[in-house]
Amino acid sequence: MDSRRVTKILFPITHGVQAFDLNKEIVREFGFKVKEALPIELRVRFRPFVIDWDDILGGRQMEAFRTMAAGRKRQRLLKLKHTVGSDLAWLFPGKHSESGFSFLYERVFDKIKREIDSRYRSAGEDAKIVHCGHSLGGQLALRYCWDSTYPVDGLITMGAPIDMFSGAFLGWGKKPPLREFWLNVNMKWDWIGSEMGLHPNPDIRDLAEDLIVNPWWNPLRMTTLGAHTAYWTDKRVIRGIAKRINDAFGT
Repeated sequence: MDSRRVTKILFPITHGVQAFDLNKEIVREFGFKVKEALPIELRVRFRPFVIDWDDILGGRQMEAFRTMAAGRKRQRLLKLKHTVGSDLAWLFPGKHSESGFSFLYERVFDKIKREIDSRYRSAGEDAKIVHCGHSLGGQLALRYCWDSTYPVDGLITMGAPIDMFSGAFLGWGKKPPLREFWLNVNMKWDWIGSEMGLHPNPDIRDLAEDLIVNPWWNPLRMTTLGAHTAYWTDKRVIRGIAKRINDAFGT
């Protein structure tokens, strides 16, 4: 694709549930590092921005984090396919949702949608959207592909437990309407994340590209929490994302 035809590339970054207060500066710096890794002709058009929805969950961050951890254990033990308990349903609103968390989830998604829509209108109709999401933010980014006002060109998910719920909630196992690509980044030792190459839907397996990053010798990243929070600063993740964006929109 001729990069001269791309006026702006919007790069919204959606964070996930945090076990501790999220350092927003780390997430913002991640966006700028991806920008710096791009060729100059794309760098001048690249617009990273963080969508911070921390304030909506307020003091319930730890409760949400524990719910996700309990859900993974339950999914492994019961081989969950079509139903989940109400303690997990807040993650995904719909017919399975019985919890008040679904209201908070909708507020989070509405904020994400408003922010991206506003930026897109300011950027112009020829702008590209590459939505990047970490953990639950990856699931929210995936939903945006289906419920967005404007077409999404690229999806980047990092440590997102998408395959964990794909068979449990209607719609999560279907192929998203992307115009260019889906890059799924998963850190080895991160049990929260997914490998899309193992997804039950062959359409998703064909669309999504897995980038598996091995922490190698770093013992701090050989734990769930260490691996799950390593995406923001890992140079291989940043370079891999920049390369995929360049492959899609570069000369």
